Amino acid sequence: MGIERLHYYRAYLLASALSVSIGCTSLGPAEREALIRASDMYSRGNIDASLEQLNRLIQDHNNTIEISEAYYVRGLCRTRRGRRKEATEDFERAIQKSKREDLTAHCRASLATLAYRNGKWGEAAELYEKAIPYLPDKQPKDVILYCAGKSLQRIGKWKKAAYQFGRILRKFRSSRIASDARRMAGWRHEYFSIQLGAFKNADNATDAVRSYRSKRLEAIQEYLTRDGGSLWVVRAGRYKTYKDALAALPRARKIQPKAIIIPY
Repeated sequence: MGIERLHYYRAYLLASALSVSIGCTSLGPAEREALIRASDMYSRGNIDASLEQLNRLIQDHNNTIEISEAYYVRGLCRTRRGRRKEATEDFERAIQKSKREDLTAHCRASLATLAYRNGKWGEAAELYEKAIPYLPDKQPKDVILYCAGKSLQRIGKWKKAAYQFGRILRKFRSSRIASDARRMAGWRHEYFSIQLGAFKNADNATDAVRSYRSKRLEAIQEYLTRDGGSLWVVRAGRYKTYKDALAALPRARKIQPKAIIIPY
């Protein structure tokens, strides 16, 4: 299950947002419609046109109370264009200007996704945990919970990770990522390991263990459930964090080029 996609949030105006405080200005009807059109363009993949519209709105109406939405959608557009630094700046600016918990939460979830991509799993986990309480129990919250669980695992917070995967299984049983969440929640260890092979036959797994041990890899075999079935997995090592497992992976791949880190 890839976690690369950001969590799209359609720009819309809430009545409560239009009366935040005396002295705040608001977008006019034409500008509000332009903001909604820019959001629609993003959702249809017309990124350049959306960016053009959003740039104009932000330049001309930067002090309006709805401009946080423009920054958010522009952050999504810039992410799609691979401009991650600029996207991060937009999401952060949206949070600074936002008066709405829901929009702030989606900005934090998007920042968390960018942090995850950059290998900053601790930062990602913190941002996801701040965002989740303010998101409604509907998609893409299932994806956000999954990403939060993966981030927490990678920094060694295994119990917290299992809780996030469990929330998917309780609230999103029919989700397309429910099976991935079940597999991750079913990992019974509080460490990462390196998988060297997977076998249907126990004897083949035993032979592989002997072979790897002869090459000075302390391999073991374990019976694990995979995608509705079960396999004998041959693995080596116990690593509290994903960073530790990554450091050990090159040595394993010198012996088994197809070695991978589990859980994955």
